[in-house]
Amino acid sequence: MIFDDLLEIENCIDAFFETQNKTQPIIFFGAGFALKRILLKFEERKLPVACICDNDPSKQGIKWENRYDILSLKKGMERFPDALYVITSPLYFEEISSNLEKSIDEDHICPIDFECGHYFSGRNFKAFFLQNKERFEKFHDRLYDDASKKALYSVIKAHLSGKRSDFVSACTGTDDWYLFQSLLRPSADSVYLDCGAYDGDTVKLFHHSAVNGYKSILAFEPDGTNRAALQNTIDSNNIKNIKIIKMGAYDFSGRLAFTESGVYSTIVHANQSEQPPSNAVVEIEVTTIDSVLNGGFADIIKMDIEGSEYKALLGAEKTIKKHKPRLAVCLYHNITDFIEIPELIYSMVNEYKLVLRHHSKSCTDTILYAVP
Repeated sequence: MIFDDLLEIENCIDAFFETQNKTQPIIFFGAGFALKRILLKFEERKLPVACICDNDPSKQGIKWENRYDILSLKKGMERFPDALYVITSPLYFEEISSNLEKSIDEDHICPIDFECGHYFSGRNFKAFFLQNKERFEKFHDRLYDDASKKALYSVIKAHLSGKRSDFVSACTGTDDWYLFQSLLRPSADSVYLDCGAYDGDTVKLFHHSAVNGYKSILAFEPDGTNRAALQNTIDSNNIKNIKIIKMGAYDFSGRLAFTESGVYSTIVHANQSEQPPSNAVVEIEVTTIDSVLNGGFADIIKMDIEGSEYKALLGAEKTIKKHKPRLAVCLYHNITDFIEIPELIYSMVNEYKLVLRHHSKSCTDTILYAVP
């Protein structure tokens, strides 16, 4: 069948943690946004973290979160000559690896991008995939074009292997992120709902793609820090006819526990990633798209809400059935979303054309587009 040749793939991240020498010092290279989650995986397995290296002089000489020294590469090499270097920047992984090879023996540079296992382990993905293989195959058959079918195959392969090279191969391009220049091109009467507006990056993409204008934008963003950045984006780009909704999109109106952590802000228990400590949790208001629109029109809805996409779609059911808006929905936050979200969308409007694209070189930005 379609995916049979993938069933014997073993995951490199799982294999690393099962076989890594527990006495060899680990040095993380890169004190950026991905470090915290990767470091946690190593601490949980009691692997010996020696320090953090970073090329930024402003970060050197201090302690990361008052726990680990941040050193220059030179000092890291002097202090821990036998260390294994783990790269923690998914954005500059290849560049950093190439630079490290000029100073460090290749055997001391870990080839694995651990951010590729950010949301769930390869072992968990494989177990779910095997249990639901027929549903994955049905999703594959419902996809509209060959590029979508190839993308699904490649993304499944990448999650099974955990290899960055497989995610790079799965990437369908980043030039038309959210397909605002093609399938989701705005028109003069477009009403755009951005669920998970973050700092306004996607609002800005929509705005710049709307060469013929648009009617309005509704931007859902419950994180206060993100909203400040969103407002700055709106002001600096002179974006008009936009309303910020200080709530999360969900399947009911009320209050829920929420973690404010920038790009990874999420409703607690909305995804399968490790949850933060209780002192990082706040409460936010959530609401439904149906109640916000109250029967009103929307023709483009984007959802990147860290695992709450399925619930938000349920809360938009009346809108979707009535207006058949073009949809862009992230699938990668939960294993179950890969099949449950397309099944849900198809059950609401079975004439939707389903298109899949993977817009990154890591495990993020696998997006399902539904176009009537």
